[in-house]
Amino acid sequence: MVVDDSPFMRKVIKETLSKDPSIEVVALARNGVEALEKLGPDIDVVTMDFEMPEMDGIASLCEIRRRQHPCRVLMVSAYTSAGAEITIRALREGAEDFVLKPMEFSDHAGELFQEDLRRKIQSLRRRRSLSSTGSSGHTAGRILNKAQQIDLVAFGASTGGPNALRAILTAIPKTFPVPIVIAQHMPHMFTSLLARDLSIAGGMEVVEGAPDLPLLAGRAILAPGGFNLMVSFRGAKMICRLEPSSSDPAVPSPSVDALFRSLAAQAQRILAVVLTGIGHDGTAGLRVLRDGGAVTLAQDEDSSVVYGMPRAAVEADAVDEIVPVDRMAPRILDYVLRR
Repeated sequence: MVVDDSPFMRKVIKETLSKDPSIEVVALARNGVEALEKLGPDIDVVTMDFEMPEMDGIASLCEIRRRQHPCRVLMVSAYTSAGAEITIRALREGAEDFVLKPMEFSDHAGELFQEDLRRKIQSLRRRRSLSSTGSSGHTAGRILNKAQQIDLVAFGASTGGPNALRAILTAIPKTFPVPIVIAQHMPHMFTSLLARDLSIAGGMEVVEGAPDLPLLAGRAILAPGGFNLMVSFRGAKMICRLEPSSSDPAVPSPSVDALFRSLAAQAQRILAVVLTGIGHDGTAGLRVLRDGGAVTLAQDEDSSVVYGMPRAAVEADAVDEIVPVDRMAPRILDYVLRR
């Protein structure tokens, strides 16, 4: 179902999705009230605008979640500071992901928007299978040295990542004895707001990365949009390093692989985690870390919004344990605290 008060946007989104024979647009709605009236069991994904008369996108999203309808919600956001602020709120309220409206519908900008829209709906529409490993976790074939010293925890995430990170970081205490670094696929302007949102929600301080920013125990550093976050090891100190990420929209940014590969020289001190997301970013870097002696975890299928990145890592034999998101924080604490 496409929900937007703009006839032009409804037409663009419907025509874009109709080009894919595996996607059917079954309903159009001009506002949240109309969307709720048309919400039926045949709808897997809703594209949701924010500003609409009678009932806006946030109110409609909250009501969909209150009704416990199983559809996924993809917000259609403006690339502005106000748009970023409300998008982060929508993710907090249960939206799975968002796409950015182009500033102007030139041929190139329009094509990028349409490609992103189709790709995310293709991933979101797939129902989770029941073949998950369950709530107890799964060891993927390596006898782990649970007493090894972990000095840094690294996360990589994409679609569904903000809520997975929120669930994990709120369960990790402020007294956590090691730093955390995070690469979450998200554009510039959105990452600073996500860092603030995660800080407010949880016990840990979460900040956006900056050049030469030291990594400190009990603090999480989030890669800023438009840059790849990497870690430099200077004796006992760990320092942030930033490099511009690829300008190619097909290349995930910030890069999980870039973060993980920067940790390879100190792999035996690292615990690395791949969370929910589209694609396979992080797999190559995670394999390098695992081969170097790091502990590697992946989110399980049932708790993933999109089981793309974790599946790719598991299939590449880069993962030691598959863990549900509600067990991820306790499992990380097991490794970090058992020195």
